[in-house]
Amino acid sequence: MDHADTENDAVWFSRRFGALVRARRQQMGLSLEDLATVAGVGIRFVHELEKGKPTCQIGRAFVVAGLVGLDPVTLLEGQSAL
Repeated sequence: MDHADTENDAVWFSRRFGALVRARRQQMGLSLEDLATVAGVGIRFVHELEKGKPTCQIGRAFVVAGLVGLDPVTLLEGQSAL
């Protein structure tokens, strides 16, 4: 695997992860502001996470995912978390 493949994988995972967080947040009836407040992060962070920004801080991203019931390990294994 070369550098380009690794970057492509990171972008793909970031987008998938963000889409799953957004879908779960919406299923739960939470606004961006609601989730940001509970997670202790800014609205901008949640927005960028949901958009798939690959440079989001992974620790914070996992906190947000956990709050909407997503298991990061399951996501990393490539299984559907929804």
